[in-house]
Amino acid sequence: MSGGELTCGRGGLFLERADVMRTMHRLSNRLVGDHVVGAPMLVVAGGCLVGGLAGLVADRVARRLTFSQATAPTWASMLAGAVLLPWTLSVAPDPMAVAASIGLLAALLTLSLVDIADFRLPDVVTLPLAAAGIVWALEAGAPIGPRLVGAAVGYLVIAALAGAYRRLRRRKGIGLGDAKLLAAAGAWLGWEPLPLVVLTSCALALALIGVRVVGRGAASLSRPLAFGPALGLGFWIVWSLRLAGRV
Repeated sequence: MSGGELTCGRGGLFLERADVMRTMHRLSNRLVGDHVVGAPMLVVAGGCLVGGLAGLVADRVARRLTFSQATAPTWASMLAGAVLLPWTLSVAPDPMAVAASIGLLAALLTLSLVDIADFRLPDVVTLPLAAAGIVWALEAGAPIGPRLVGAAVGYLVIAALAGAYRRLRRRKGIGLGDAKLLAAAGAWLGWEPLPLVVLTSCALALALIGVRVVGRGAASLSRPLAFGPALGLGFWIVWSLRLAGRV
């Protein structure tokens, strides 16, 4: 019997095993999506596991760095890591990019947790993160010039905005921690993708503000909003797109 033929048995008609496997494969692609299952399911499952562990590490480090007791629950950072990491790992071109992505995610989650609790981004994380971006470029054989320019531009843009806001409103609005985080993004990505990082981060922050207004009313507009999580997520999205060759 050749592939694709039917056989008759006591219970009726039976498809060959190869036909069944092809049918199951097509069905799984429809259910999960070819663009996601382009990587093996093992990579997705492993990415969820490693991402959850990165979130756990970030939670433990953030609790040591925060002054406030109102920290996010541990499961939230683990869930964020498990959601964010799999696709990035599936497009990482080599083991070095995989390791860099895991470390980057842990650092960004740590910064986000601290910013949510204390409204600050500690230098003990942002500055080594920027240095790690330069080291990554050296190890990957990427040109250093655009990274150094990106770090400088990232810092100066946010610092200038913070200074202008302080002069206009007579109060502090944007912290220099955000400037250092955008400098880290420039060190990892170069200066070219920084506008996309900023636009993505602002869109995410505006979306979060909209959710707060819907849930808590217009009075929530007077409450401060930590920009670090949105900036970190924008950084992560552009990093993932860069690994995928789409930026």
